[in-house]
Amino acid sequence: MDNSALQGAKEEIIVCANEKVIRWFHRKCLVHAGYRVSVCETFPALEEALEKSRPDLIILDYAFGGFPGLEAAVQIYAHEAYAGIPIMLLIFASQSFDLTVPKELLEKYVTVQHKNYTCEQLQSYITDFLAQKREGEQLKERATELINSAPGSSEGYLSLGRSFEMLLNSPEAIAAYNMAVEIDPDCADAYSLLGAIHWSGGDFEAAIQAYTQLVRLQPTNADNLRNLGYALNSCGEREKAREVWTQALEYADPSTHRSLLVVLENMKARKSGR
Repeated sequence: MDNSALQGAKEEIIVCANEKVIRWFHRKCLVHAGYRVSVCETFPALEEALEKSRPDLIILDYAFGGFPGLEAAVQIYAHEAYAGIPIMLLIFASQSFDLTVPKELLEKYVTVQHKNYTCEQLQSYITDFLAQKREGEQLKERATELINSAPGSSEGYLSLGRSFEMLLNSPEAIAAYNMAVEIDPDCADAYSLLGAIHWSGGDFEAAIQAYTQLVRLQPTNADNLRNLGYALNSCGEREKAREVWTQALEYADPSTHRSLLVVLENMKARKSGR
């Protein structure tokens, strides 16, 4: 393992890659940007580094340490002490990786980044990524304080959920939003956030449930109806989606109205076989 540190440097990053050029490139760029950087070329070296300090980010090459795909990340998170450390997985645009790795791992902490970037683009991406992490941690602290001071309010759990989304932890975000709903069954913001996070995670059935509750609370909101229609359509409920989108036309602003007309026309064309 090779270490580089600057006096008063920014966050600590560990770069893990088998190939020397990948380690060299990331170390050079990130040290130049003011980060404290360690590089590891073997998994035992990474474990040793993690025993000494808890980094703010691990940059993990796709094939690092002989572990295919995301298995190296699974090995890292098998240690409870390392849970919550975000990982940026590097892949080439042409690579595919084994998604039999537990889905919750992809939902927790791991982000995928193609390796076709310049040094400046890498620095910008890492700066933005870690800024979001800091903001998420700060929001989590404020949300926890709000929950402790007003445990019967849904607002604290909404903020907590947003903080977990910023920290790339979808399961905890969903749990927080569900807690907000448990406190206030008519919390429209919670249903909206649940619908969006389930949609982005591909759980369209759960998105339908959330958007249905949102439409119950806000039946004349065209955006809610549109989103419910998309979730229904993704589940193969095309006739129900058409009905919902048609209903949304009544309340839509001109821009949304036009986009819905295009969606309905395309649906009609597909049905007629054109």
